[in-house]
Amino acid sequence: MAADVKKIAEWIDGKREILSSGRKNYENLCRQVTELFCPNRDDFGTRRSAGEDRVRRLYNPIGIQCVEMASADLYGLLTDPSSYWFEYSFQNVNEMSDQMIVWLRRQSEIVFNLMYTPAARFAEAIAKTYPDDLVYGTDIVYISWNNKRNCPLYQNMRLSECYFDEDESGMPDTLIRCYEMTAKSMRALFDENKLPKAVKDALRENKTDEKFKIVHAVFPNGEYDLKQVKQPFVSVIYTKDEKEVLEVSGYDEFPFAITRWETAPGEVWGRSKAMTALPDVQALQLMTKEMLEAAQLANRPALLFRKEEDKLTIPVIKPGGYIPYTDTPPQPFNAGNNYKAAQDVIANIEERIKREFALFKINDLKGTHRTREEVVQRVLEGTRLLGPVAGRQMTEKLDVILLRTFNLCARHGLLEPPPEDLPFIDLKVVYNSPIAKMMKFERADRYEQAFTLMSLFVNGNPSAMINVDTDGIVREIAKIYGVPEMLTTPEYVQATRQAQQEAALRQQNVVDAQNALDLTQQQQNLQMQDEMMTE
Repeated sequence: MAADVKKIAEWIDGKREILSSGRKNYENLCRQVTELFCPNRDDFGTRRSAGEDRVRRLYNPIGIQCVEMASADLYGLLTDPSSYWFEYSFQNVNEMSDQMIVWLRRQSEIVFNLMYTPAARFAEAIAKTYPDDLVYGTDIVYISWNNKRNCPLYQNMRLSECYFDEDESGMPDTLIRCYEMTAKSMRALFDENKLPKAVKDALRENKTDEKFKIVHAVFPNGEYDLKQVKQPFVSVIYTKDEKEVLEVSGYDEFPFAITRWETAPGEVWGRSKAMTALPDVQALQLMTKEMLEAAQLANRPALLFRKEEDKLTIPVIKPGGYIPYTDTPPQPFNAGNNYKAAQDVIANIEERIKREFALFKINDLKGTHRTREEVVQRVLEGTRLLGPVAGRQMTEKLDVILLRTFNLCARHGLLEPPPEDLPFIDLKVVYNSPIAKMMKFERADRYEQAFTLMSLFVNGNPSAMINVDTDGIVREIAKIYGVPEMLTTPEYVQATRQAQQEAALRQQNVVDAQNALDLTQQQQNLQMQDEMMTE
């Protein structure tokens, strides 16, 4: 078995070399966008000391500001922690009982509260993914379990440490991470008997902060014949230098949520907004630098002298100083800079960069007075623009995180027992985030427009309403606005209508009986009158 695990470490190293060789150009591109858009994130091969100034070469921070604002927009639109932005459901919603619906909603609240506990670190991890998406076009979240606090654990991975590959359907299924870990952390996480000699020596000498290189690989079980792991995904952790395997285990689901903003043909790593705006930001740095130099030249211009010996008699210019001269005073040099033209060009470039990042179709509504129809139309336009982005974020990131979190909580006994013995294989996530609500509101707006148009025909022919399933529309609108609990059950509606019909029928019978009695009385009165007239 020792020989087998030694071979698997060598096999993983070979696979990592193949994956890293295809990422060279991407790393060069990432180094450029890191410096201009997110200097405090990753390094991609450029090692920097702690506390080093990372913005010393920047002349215009517009790239950093745009990433920060767009990240905040995405965080609020997709994962706003102030409300329950998701809930679990089943694919066949119509077959779910009322008890099952209530139970799933309760489990959604339990999972939400566990995710936002401080020990889970979900808010921190998910907030870091949005700058990664905007700058690098890729983000990676590791979903594991915090055994000490008995809750999920979320970690945002450094992209420079990770290499991943896709399956035949284009979904990531392999990840190899190379990182450093202190001797203290290795002792806490792994069996001390399996630690390499160098780590044991460091612990014995109380050098607990000494770091060692670790490799963690997760891949489908069928790729390597490792019979000791039964789960669908194999996990191997070993030291990079000594090839000492520290842990071999497995996962029931792929534990990494890997999101790509968009991908080019034949590439697995994503492309980002920052990569699109990179030429503009680079040009803006040069123009801003020249503007500063021109402003300094205008404020402290060079002086023109007639003779070389006059220059030697001129002191350093300072406030309150004096300049001696003989025949002609020195003249300042006029470089002829056109500041207005340069400022206009810079402003145009900044506007292009802002529009590349900002959700301007929605943000344009701020600080303006508009009619309801204009606001609705702007929101719908913004929803259509954000639809593809939100779809990929939900599919590759949030779906993976939430479904794995649900399964982890179920395995560790933190969920309530279901009222019915149903499998979770068809579990799905329904989103109630602001962007999801905007998409749903568009459908509700279509209902309103349809009913407004149909009312023109219904007024002339009321029986045409038979064509409309009003009950279904009312229930759908309640779901769109997130208040399905206000609705009664279809059985209750049917029973109530039947009771109303029976009550109306009884009332009609009473009225008919009274009418019949009145008619009989009238006939008797008429007969009596006829008899009296005959006599």
